[in-house]
Amino acid sequence: MTPTDPTTDHLRAVEEAETGLDTMIEAVVGLEEEGLRQPVPLPGWTRSHVLAHVEVVGEALAVQIEQAARGQQVPFLAGGRAELDRAVESRSGFSHAEHLAALRTLRARHHASRPDADDLIWYEPVTFRQGTVVDVALAWWRETRVHLVDLDCGARPEDAWSRELTEHLVDFLSVRLPENAEIALDAPDEEFSYTVTGSNFAIGPLVRVPKKPLLITGSLVQLTAWLAGREVAEPPTALQGDREVPLPELGPWPSALRSS
Repeated sequence: MTPTDPTTDHLRAVEEAETGLDTMIEAVVGLEEEGLRQPVPLPGWTRSHVLAHVEVVGEALAVQIEQAARGQQVPFLAGGRAELDRAVESRSGFSHAEHLAALRTLRARHHASRPDADDLIWYEPVTFRQGTVVDVALAWWRETRVHLVDLDCGARPEDAWSRELTEHLVDFLSVRLPENAEIALDAPDEEFSYTVTGSNFAIGPLVRVPKKPLLITGSLVQLTAWLAGREVAEPPTALQGDREVPLPELGPWPSALRSS
């Protein structure tokens, strides 16, 4: 995985991020205060934690774009994961009105900082992932659309994640796959296949025995949800040769943050 994926239409990413945030705001409007305190599938989090995370990360990403437009680079959440965790926990106590105000301000801020389609600002460097403004746009796409589902207000991956997003997420999250095997992710009904090639040997005390490649099959949404650590009605299946095996354990979510 490298910064600034040239195969992704970043303008589509921006559009989907904006509509995703709009949908999130509409969902929050329909909630009562008590609804914000309801737990979501993410361990230890409520809906308010999800909103707090989107707000904190969204504001940090907006700063990256705003400063890049001035020809400047600033750290992305300089305090790293610890700063993010502290800010999310603090904001998780926000009231209904405070969350709505923060989300609406965030929507206006991202819209105002969005470069024109042919603006060279898209390719200005940022500190976020040592990439460019395009990488910031892709990150905001992931944040809004994945956490729209996490909010648990009716949005499902099948509806909220476009094909373009699922393909992007498979590539982005493929670093979570084990490094010691060749793994093929296959969505045959959608004519999609993605292969990660790693070390293909089982190392014993005396011999090195070639392993059979691992084939993980499902729909694109099933593959993406599994890689993202999210639940779907039916998970993908894994085959090694002609034998069904458990899905492999995934590594951590790729993060631009470093602990301080």
